Amino acid sequence: MNCTRTESKSGGGTIIKCGRVRGWAWYNSSVRTSVSIQELFRELRQFGVRIREQNEVSDYLLRFPSLIDTVRRATEAASKHLPEAQLSLELYQDPESEDEHLVLYARFPQYEEDVMSRIRKARNEYRPFLGQDSGYLLLTTDFRHPEP
Repeated sequence: MNCTRTESKSGGGTIIKCGRVRGWAWYNSSVRTSVSIQELFRELRQFGVRIREQNEVSDYLLRFPSLIDTVRRATEAASKHLPEAQLSLELYQDPESEDEHLVLYARFPQYEEDVMSRIRKARNEYRPFLGQDSGYLLLTTDFRHPEP
């Protein structure tokens, strides 16, 4: 296969173009999305967010890239409304169906009466940014204690 190698004009690194334009467009988009996901994971770690089964979460975000920004916004909202919570980003897979979606769990050392109302406030800040594709993100709690 005939491939060309060029430096990105935006400073994003080396671009390798192989094959037809249609394949190139998909490849280029996929690479950009992968880089965005890795940047997101770095930011989440700086916020102290745990990422369970990172490969599965990454695969889900590759399928629904519009959620990358939504995850960022949800994390910011959760940090604002739930500052004492330990946050964990996970891929939830329903054992009875093929349904799956991302979950940002908020776990607390002690659960106060207002936890669910504060979670709803945080949800209200990111929900307008959920995309029109079929990917989904839910901020909730599983009433577990934070992991050490």
